[in-house]
Amino acid sequence: MRQAMLPIALLAQVIIVGSTVGCVETEDYAPCTFDPCLYAQCSVQGEQLEVADGSEIRFSCAVDHPQCPGEICLRFEGSGPFCTQLCDPLDGEAACPGVAECIEYLGEAGDRDAIHYCVPPEERRPPPPDSVGECDTL
Repeated sequence: MRQAMLPIALLAQVIIVGSTVGCVETEDYAPCTFDPCLYAQCSVQGEQLEVADGSEIRFSCAVDHPQCPGEICLRFEGSGPFCTQLCDPLDGEAACPGVAECIEYLGEAGDRDAIHYCVPPEERRPPPPDSVGECDTL
């Protein structure tokens, strides 16, 4: 009986140790990376549009990203991309961790079904990278 318990105990230790190895603590809104083609697509659109008053249009782009805790990488209004999560504005200050706001991303203004993301203040967002590489589409 004692020999039968040994493999079960060993298996339990492997499962516990294995499950903790994959967990990495990351800070809220840590920088993440976009594929060069996606980054170019998000950036070029803003440069190609001309606005009557000469103001700059800064696009926002979001992609699923496996390295982000909330699985979303967001480039918000021209910032560098950062990890974020979906939020519900009805949750008030509890909607987002830290100093971030729950901001509407897609949908009509005031639409309850619009997509909202947690977005930190501009000074806490990462800057756009100097270089993102070449987009090689074949």
